[in-house]
Amino acid sequence: MKLLHNKINLACLSLCLCIGTLHAQEAQETQQDSVFERNLTVEREYTPVVKQATRIDFSPSVLTESTPSRDLIYPDFNRPIQTDKTVPTLDRARMAFPTPKQDKGFARVGLGLYWNTLAELNYRLLDQKQTKMNIYANHYGVFRNRVLSETDFGLNLSHRFEASEIYFSAQAANEFFNYYGKCYIDSTKQYDFSKLDTLTTKAKGIWDVTANVGWRSLANSKIDYLMHVGYNYYHLGREIGTHAINVKGYAGGTIAEKHQVGLNIANHTLLYMSNDIQQSPRNHLHAEPFYQYKGDKLYIHAGINMDFMFGKNFAFAPSPQVMVEWIADPEMVSLYINATGSYNLNTPKNILEENRYIEIPAVINDSNSTYKPIKADIGFKIKPIKGLLITPYLSFSHLRNDVFYTFNTASMSYSCFNMNASVFDAGLTLNYHYQDKLNINFGGAYHHWMTQPGLTVWDKPAWDIWADIHYSITPKWSVQADMTFIGQRKANVDGTAQKLKAGYQINLGGIYTPNKWLSAFLKLNNIAHNQYEQFYAYKTYGFQLLAGVSLAF
Repeated sequence: MKLLHNKINLACLSLCLCIGTLHAQEAQETQQDSVFERNLTVEREYTPVVKQATRIDFSPSVLTESTPSRDLIYPDFNRPIQTDKTVPTLDRARMAFPTPKQDKGFARVGLGLYWNTLAELNYRLLDQKQTKMNIYANHYGVFRNRVLSETDFGLNLSHRFEASEIYFSAQAANEFFNYYGKCYIDSTKQYDFSKLDTLTTKAKGIWDVTANVGWRSLANSKIDYLMHVGYNYYHLGREIGTHAINVKGYAGGTIAEKHQVGLNIANHTLLYMSNDIQQSPRNHLHAEPFYQYKGDKLYIHAGINMDFMFGKNFAFAPSPQVMVEWIADPEMVSLYINATGSYNLNTPKNILEENRYIEIPAVINDSNSTYKPIKADIGFKIKPIKGLLITPYLSFSHLRNDVFYTFNTASMSYSCFNMNASVFDAGLTLNYHYQDKLNINFGGAYHHWMTQPGLTVWDKPAWDIWADIHYSITPKWSVQADMTFIGQRKANVDGTAQKLKAGYQINLGGIYTPNKWLSAFLKLNNIAHNQYEQFYAYKTYGFQLLAGVSLAF
């Protein structure tokens, strides 16, 4: 094993020396034009985008491959700043690399310490004026005592008409992982998971297969519309899983200058695979009629969410969908106030995407839905100087049947339960862009959770802070850094409270792009080796290294 580690370290060192040699050669060359990177957006599920009309809030919306603007991209006016940064589940190294400039596609491979493996492929099979088709495959894995492998592949196909487009997409994804948490002998003694044999620890594999087909309007259409049908097969093993059928529709148009009306409608049907599962099919129907006004300085979206649940029990859950923005100064500042809500079916897929270490019977038997009758936001979008956007905000949310988790020491896994809670958020985001050289994104939020007397809100931090920086040293060399900090939390362990320490992770990376078709990268994750518990008993990975190359073609 020691010899194997030495080989991996030697390989990584060799790659770094190769990059250094290329840099020495590049210093002797004539300065070339800047390599313009563009991201290939792989559309896996279509969500209608409300066209935006304000100047301070301009952000181009796209449905297919695009070249993003180098100007500062502001948040969409109808999508207010999130009240909390989505703190990533840091149980594996996070990877963030710009996609190479390409004509037909790109491929990327990487290898690193602790058996990190990375492989990506995206290729456009058809690139005609009206018909486009691309295939893709992605894999990232970490193998050792803590195992996590994520792989997906699929295709996207679209055919454009004069003012509309039909599309089809299909994807299959597999996630394989092990339950590496603390293994208890009894309530006072436990094994160290790092000493367990990976092959004998409890492991799980999940398949997620999705297909979508639809017809939608393009930007030049006089009427906005969408008709969409999707199917999802979510397999949890041992003939346990779900089938889901999703039908979406949208219709809207202008009734007078600056005035629009429309209707969003969706139906989600969930079926259980096994006859052993004591759950009847569930059907969630959502409808939102709305009115919009788009003025030079005022934007109004006034709608109402009407959600109906059919199945074992009937439920009706209304909520507002009202968003207002006043542009006091198109070049400097705007104010937004929102009152929205939602009703979300707690499916096995949704729950496992948040916490994969859930006991399968506990996931299947959760028949509740999380209802958010109100989420109120108020905030400013301030642009004091060119390239800088500052957004302070306040928010309040009330949730019914929100999902929380309790750790079971006997099974080394989690079960879930529902509880009512409210949260008050206060935060700020900052985005700064300087030419093609520097991009800085920073944000932080304080969260005050409340629930009924005698109850505790589990696994929710009181604060989180995040930042990411990208700097182009030369047209060929760039560096990046991202940081995440999360506050203390309380975990439910066999019904008792356990404190989880605050945690942080700092990642660094470098990219060398000698020409438009080749780039080499080096990524250092969790350089401080801070292994905090994202969920109780499940620590994040420590220091990791990944190096590799990207090829565009």
